[in-house]
Parts: sequence; structure tokens; C-alpha cells
Amino acid sequence: MRNLLKQLTEVVNQVHSHHTNHHCSKNTNTVGQSFVPNMNTLAREHVTELQLLSADPDYCSTFNQHLRSYQNTLIHLLDGLHSNTNTCQSNSTLNGCPLNKSSEILLELLCFLRQQFPKAFDENLHVPLRTYEQQKNRIYPHIDMIRKKLRLRRTNPVLISIVLHPLTDFCDNRKKHYSYCDLTYLNALKDTLTELYTKPQKKREFEKLLCIAIIQHNLNSKACQEYFKELFSKICYLQNSREEQLQVLKYFLKEVKQVTANTKFRYNPNMEDIKSILTNWLNEEIGYIENSCHINESIHLQPENNSQSTDKLKLNLAVTHISMLIKALVENNLILTANQSEVFRFFSQHFSSCERTFITPNSLSKKYYSPKKSTIEELKDTILILFNWIQKQKPKTF
Repeated sequence: MRNLLKQLTEVVNQVHSHHTNHHCSKNTNTVGQSFVPNMNTLAREHVTELQLLSADPDYCSTFNQHLRSYQNTLIHLLDGLHSNTNTCQSNSTLNGCPLNKSSEILLELLCFLRQQFPKAFDENLHVPLRTYEQQKNRIYPHIDMIRKKLRLRRTNPVLISIVLHPLTDFCDNRKKHYSYCDLTYLNALKDTLTELYTKPQKKREFEKLLCIAIIQHNLNSKACQEYFKELFSKICYLQNSREEQLQVLKYFLKEVKQVTANTKFRYNPNMEDIKSILTNWLNEEIGYIENSCHINESIHLQPENNSQSTDKLKLNLAVTHISMLIKALVENNLILTANQSEVFRFFSQHFSSCERTFITPNSLSKKYYSPKKSTIEELKDTILILFNWIQKQKPKTF
């Protein structure tokens, strides 16, 4: 194995020091590629030797380390060939380019390593640039097709954006390098979405299956977390009593816990998996309701002369305006929280409106998620008054 690695390293050095700016045609030889035949011969010989090595089931840890070094060197070689100026790469009619053929042979060697030595192969190493471009060309058409099919299902546009954004980010090359783990994750997500939209479910049932697929594939992006928390909060605060709220939250908790992840990978490997994030959040919400009030207490029947009301600050705004103001502050990151229900509780505990002394979290939530057009216009007038006031202010001079 050491000898194979040494030979491959020599080829890498040769590629990086060799001038390979060229353009192939049927009638002319490629200039500056005398090392290509040797590279192709070496690749075929290495396949034969690696096949012999793979026949031994007891290869040691030292062998595994050398194999990973070989894998890494092979990727550097492929990236070196790809990065050299080569007009043949962008011309599909010129299939006789020796460099392109060599790249294909080396890619096959890399695939052979992955299949033959799965325990030693490092899935966290980045894929060669040529492999990235091949995968991008395969995934990109699926994005448009999936988006079109989901729209025909009248799926929530926010949910469409969330479920497709790992694929769109990949095609936009948002990361400097993508690993083999990323490719496995993205292809599995693509296949699941392609299979899912062929099932003839009703809109509500279909969106439920889509949410389950998101948890199964560990799509733990920030946008995905916020979508689920807002969805759970919205449905929860539409209930008329604490008891009904608890039933809804416990139902969601049961549903999330029952989902089994079908991949060991996650969209963001630096964060917890989405199932754990949602489970912890739901447990916190359930604990808050259970510990803060009587279960059978009706949300709409809170007494107007609540003991906390004397400590509240009265706002010269209606409840509907307060809700819209909260929405503006949260969505523009002036209130830094991913938990809207916590914000509703805070405002209901510490503020009263011009209409009523006691504001319920439920009333704030309903108007937060379903604002009227008239409310938006009225709040714009209020903010314009504040803006004009700020414009007139002058700093003090000393």
C-alpha cells in the first residue's frame, strides 16, 4: 500500500507542475500531456493490486490509514486535473480528450475504493470537483420537478422552500467543499421527495407526510426549526383551554417521537438532530403549561381584575396592533428568540392594551398569525408618526 501511495503522489506532483492548457480536436494531438498514458496505466495497475489487497479480510489499522491517505491523494490529483485550463471539459462533442478520459478512469478508481473498502473509506473527505459538477447536473432538474409537483399539491410555499433548500444550496455551491456524507444525504432526500409526491394523499395528509420526511432526513436547519415551532405554537394557541393545549402538544410530541431517522447524516452536522430539538422544545412547552396554571382553566375566561394587572404597563394600542408590532420585531430580529409563544406570554404578563386590562397569549397568537389588512395599514400610520418624531430630534450640543 505504501508503494501505491508513493507512485500516486509522484503523479500528483507531476500534474501540478505540468502545463496542461490545451484544446483537443479529432485531427490534432493534445499538447503537453505526455504523462497521461502513464497515469492511465498506473490507475489500471492499482485497481489490480487493490483487488488483491481487498481479498484479505484482516487488513490492519495501518493499512486503513494508508488507504485514506491514498484516497485523499487521489482526490487532490482529480482536483488538479480539473483546475487546469481545459476547454474540452466544457465541450461535450470532444469526447476524445485524453485528460477527460484519465479523469473518468481515476473517478472509477475512487468509486472502487469506496465499494471495496467501506470501513477504511473516509466519507468526510470532500468529493472531487468533477464529481460535484456531475452530481449538480443530476440534481438540478429534480429541483424544478419537485417544486412544480409540490405547488400542484398546493403545499405551503414556506414548507417547499425549507424542504428544497439543501438541494438548492448544493447547486448554488454554498459550501466550499461537499463531502461524501453530503452526497449520500442529498441523494436520499431527493429520492424521498420524488417518491412522496407520487402518492395520492389529500393536502393536509400530504403535508404531514412531508413533515415526517423532513424529520426522517434530519433537516435540522434554522429555518426548519422555526417552521415547526411556529406551526406547533399556532395550532396550540388556537385551542380554548389549557387542557386542550396540552392534548395538542402531547399529540405532536408523540408523533415526533415515533418518527425513525432513516439516515445517520444530518443537514447541519454541528447541530443537534431535528428530532431532539423538537422533542426538547415540546417538553418545555408542556412543562410550562402544566406548572404555571390550572389545567381546566379556560383561556377566554380570565378575570379582568387579575392581581397582576396593577403591575402592567398600559399601551395605547389595540391587541391586534400589539400582535402586529410583535411580529415586526421578531421577524426583523429585534426580539431575538425562536420561541414565539414565550413572547406572547411575556407581553400578556407585562402589558395591557387600550381595550382591555388582561391580554391572553391566545389572543396575541391568533392576531399574530392572521393579521387583517386594516391592522397593517393602521400600524404603518403609527410607525410613520414615530419616524417623523425621530426625524425631528436633534442631538444635544455641549
